Amino acid sequence: ILPPLDDIKIVMYVRHQVDFAAVIFSELVRMGSAASRDTFLAGKRSRDLLNYYGGLSIWADRFGDDAIVVRPFERDQFVNRDVTTDFFDIAGIDHGLIEDDSVAHVRNSRKTLDRNATTLLEMFNLAVEAELLRRGKKAKMKDFKVVRHRRLIVDALEQMPASSDRFTLNKAQAKKVINEVKEGNKLLEKRFKVKLPPPPEIPTGKASQLSGEELMQYCAALWTETDFPHVK
Repeated sequence: ILPPLDDIKIVMYVRHQVDFAAVIFSELVRMGSAASRDTFLAGKRSRDLLNYYGGLSIWADRFGDDAIVVRPFERDQFVNRDVTTDFFDIAGIDHGLIEDDSVAHVRNSRKTLDRNATTLLEMFNLAVEAELLRRGKKAKMKDFKVVRHRRLIVDALEQMPASSDRFTLNKAQAKKVINEVKEGNKLLEKRFKVKLPPPPEIPTGKASQLSGEELMQYCAALWTETDFPHVK
């Protein structure tokens, strides 16, 4: 039996919820989700994840407000501009214990898909689900998520150089999220004495769409610039 801990810190790194929602949705698309963005945003699990104040309040009510550390997920605010070093600093751990190669591994362990890659996968997943429904095989969607053919596409997209055009929600979706979290964010800032990141600037126009020309260019790049994994 471990002795009781005298000093407990609950550390939460936060993006603005508009950014966080886009990141979660992109990851779900990567894993094979065929939910639309509006369906995703309306889901209870998504709403719970974006309710930072509600989630943190549960921990604060148990361990006290002083145990809560909220940090904006912004590199310029990290100790040494590095999230691993920043966490070690909060935890009171010697920075010298961090190995340079381990930090590099954390930085490079997960590549974020850009706007076109996310949109391409989103279109693909929705098209597959529609075809399965047409054939009366709705239950097969869960199997589609793990088939090697889909994994080939995801692996190829991850190998391609990402553009600076990151995936975002559209203006209507972003506005809806901002309005829903506004009051909770105010309560969080006041209770835990932190300034949360502002909402990101959302590109004008249909940022979530791919034109036919963009799609063909992307597919051509997919096949000509990528080393596909060997499939047995």
